[in-house]
Amino acid sequence: MNQTESSAGDGCGLEIRHIELDDCSASNPRDCLREYHLYFPSILCQTDPDGNDGLVKGAADLDASTRSLGSDGATGVPADIETTEFLDVGTLPLVFAVHCFGCSAAVMEGAFVPYANDYNSVLVVPVGIENSFNARHCCGYALEKSIDDVSFFEHIIRDLSGEFSFVREDSVYAVGWSNGGFMVFEAAALFRAISPISGYLSETASELKKEEKVFCVDGVCVKAKNPAGRGLFMHQGTNDKLVRPTGCCSDPDKPKCCCGIEADTCVPSKEVAVRWAIDVNSCLEPSTLSLSHLLRRTEKEV
Repeated sequence: MNQTESSAGDGCGLEIRHIELDDCSASNPRDCLREYHLYFPSILCQTDPDGNDGLVKGAADLDASTRSLGSDGATGVPADIETTEFLDVGTLPLVFAVHCFGCSAAVMEGAFVPYANDYNSVLVVPVGIENSFNARHCCGYALEKSIDDVSFFEHIIRDLSGEFSFVREDSVYAVGWSNGGFMVFEAAALFRAISPISGYLSETASELKKEEKVFCVDGVCVKAKNPAGRGLFMHQGTNDKLVRPTGCCSDPDKPKCCCGIEADTCVPSKEVAVRWAIDVNSCLEPSTLSLSHLLRRTEKEV
C-alpha cells in the first residue's frame, strides 16, 4: 500500500508517502505502516500555464535517451503542461538523510533540501517510529522492539527505482545524524557511500568485507578481491560526550555514551575508519602496514 501527499516548496515540492511493509513481523501492526518524505529537485520540474510546478515522471519502461512528453499524458505528465520533449536527465543520486533519536524529519529536510536542489539529487527522509531507528546498539523504541529498519529502507529503494527511471539501486547514498549515523552504518550494504555524523558502529558487517575469490575466464583462473568498494565520509567530534570518539561500550572503566548505547567493546572512531579502508575498500593490505601505524599517521594528518 502506498499513499502520497504533496506540499509546496522549492523544486517540485515535498511528498509525504506512507507504505505498508511486506512480510512485516513487528509485534505491533502499526509498526508495519511507515512514512518517508520524498523531495524532487527542480531539474525534474515542468511548469504548467498557471505557473505551477509538476514532476516530470520518468517511467522505467521509457526510452533511455530521450522521452517525448506528448499531450496524451502517456508519461504521467498532466496534459495541460506545456512541453514537447524532455531530454533524459540520466541517473540522479538518491540520497537518504536519516534523523537523530528524538528528532523529526523536518530537521534533515531543513538541512539537506537546499543541497538536493543545488546538486540535482532526489532526497529521501525516512521517519523513524517514535523518532528512533533500530541500528544494533541505538536507539529507543525501534531498538527495544527490534524494528526492521533495514527492510524499510530496502522497500523505499525498490519502490522508487521501479517507479522512476532516473533512480537506480546502484546510485543510492546516505547521510545520518547520531541515531541516523548508526543507522546508515547498519544499512551500509544498501548504499554506494555513507556519511555518518556523530554515530558509528564498531563492527564491519561481513557482507561489506572484501574476500578473495577465484575468477575464471576461458579456463584461466586467478585469485582476486571483489573490486567493488563503498565510500565512507565520517564526521565525529573529538569532544562529543553523547557519542564518544573513543567508542560506546559496556566496559565500566570507559566513559559512557548517551541513550544507553553500548557495544561489547569500545572501538575509537579513527580505528573504525581505518578498518573500513582495509576491510571494505582494500586500500591497504593489513600485512603492509600495522593498524597502530595507520592510526598514528591519521592522528598526525588530523
